[in-house]
Amino acid sequence: MDALVEARQLFLDGLALQEKGDLQRAAALYGKALALAPERPSVMSNLAAAYIGLNRHAEARLLCERLLEIDPQDESALLNLGICQVKLGSPGEALAQFDRALQARPDDATVLVNFSGVLLALNRLEEALASSDRALSVKPDFPEALHNRAKALRELGRPQEALASYERALGVRPGFSDALNGKGNALLDLGRYQDAAEAYDKALAGNRHLEYVSGNLAMARMYCCDWGGREEEVGRLVSAIRAGKRDVVPFAAMGLVESPQDPLTCARIWVHDKHPASASPVWKGERYRHDRIRLAYLSADFRVHPSSFLLAGLFEQHDRSRFETTALSFGPDDRSEIRGRLKGAFERFIDVRDRGDPDVARLMRELEVDIAVDLMGHTQFGRMGIFALRPVPVQVNFFCPGTSGAEYIDYIICDRVVIPEEHQAHYSEKVVTLPDTFQANDSKRRIAERTPSRAEAGVAGARIRVLLVQQFLQADAGDVRDLDAAPGPHGRKRAVAAAGQCDGNQEPAARSERARHRRGAADLRAASPAAGRPPCAISTCWPVS
Repeated sequence: MDALVEARQLFLDGLALQEKGDLQRAAALYGKALALAPERPSVMSNLAAAYIGLNRHAEARLLCERLLEIDPQDESALLNLGICQVKLGSPGEALAQFDRALQARPDDATVLVNFSGVLLALNRLEEALASSDRALSVKPDFPEALHNRAKALRELGRPQEALASYERALGVRPGFSDALNGKGNALLDLGRYQDAAEAYDKALAGNRHLEYVSGNLAMARMYCCDWGGREEEVGRLVSAIRAGKRDVVPFAAMGLVESPQDPLTCARIWVHDKHPASASPVWKGERYRHDRIRLAYLSADFRVHPSSFLLAGLFEQHDRSRFETTALSFGPDDRSEIRGRLKGAFERFIDVRDRGDPDVARLMRELEVDIAVDLMGHTQFGRMGIFALRPVPVQVNFFCPGTSGAEYIDYIICDRVVIPEEHQAHYSEKVVTLPDTFQANDSKRRIAERTPSRAEAGVAGARIRVLLVQQFLQADAGDVRDLDAAPGPHGRKRAVAAAGQCDGNQEPAARSERARHRRGAADLRAASPAAGRPPCAISTCWPVS
């Protein structure tokens, strides 16, 4: 067979696999085609796109640079090179690539939607939303633009609007797996757990290689007390984690797996994929000479949120003769009383929600921060990308559930109950153990002068149920008890209010769904005491020849 004919067939076979999401096999076929037809732009372009999907950004970057040597105006190469530069820690270079592409074709919807994808990766959410809207003004039914718009809205804390945008994308392309995954994430945010599970199911049916969706599906089922096939499902997820696959987000792992080593492995997979350590750290080893230690806290939750209610007193009680305190807030300003109190607790309170990770990192370097404390970890709206740029000498994980799994987070603050000595090996950080408890509580918060009635609290007639679970052990159906039941001899078991178990506070459909699963559950698994929202993976479209 003629070499070019064989190369063309390999290219077409690779393209078919790429469209199905099987990037590993697609890349192998593109590699064979390139060996038969060197310097073929269409093959190099698609191989670069496959490498990006496989997180092989250094190899993809080399291919893009070769393509631009052949044709400096190659749009796909410019876009893909920009994506690689973001992932390899050079966002400034990436934006320069997109500026070049936009100058050449300012109204090109594909350029605009890819630009929005890079802005999403940089956490420049308002700009990403604007770029997606601009793409839609050119091409109103562009599914990738609708997807990126929805993702920006969700990350901005607007899940209902995000859901509407995902629905529009699916109206144009019903089997759009990334949009189905995003729809599931938005539904999870809205507490529609059964609908979220159905969306995740459909996403995986269309693309079984979709990353991190299997873990989100398991978590959604757990939230609505669907225990059917749970052991097999968790077993598959544990096997995936141990094989290094990108199936579970770190927060979900803590509620799904039993071995203390697996959450660390999962966190390391996520960090390597989403927030690898920058090759060009912002702080380059300079030694500061300050009269006071400069301490910065970073959070999206400086608002009405449990963390703020617990930590406000701690912030206020820092010894200002020894510490200069700064808050960097990347969450919404709810103009609440607690927000106002927090602003007064710090010497400097800076709203950075409209700034990308590199901008925030540079700001921290300019402020010569000595110690940065992350209060988010891998919870929703966390900004691990800031810490990946290493803007300060010492970086600390505090008040976050679980290990970061990141080499650039130096310490985790805890106590001997939260992290027993025998579990310290399962944390990537150096463990700093406080003498009593790591959890601060605000001594200034007043206890209510009177206890409201159930009717006043809106739960008249409801039966609040508590799930008693033992960490890392299986709970049986007998562990579900009413609050007024006499406590049994459960030893180390802890009482945790199961999510949504206050039946009078749920919509009828949600109550009946939960009731159905509870009635049918013969083998209850231990539920996670920490309930939260998993972040979703960033997805960007890449044009193919």
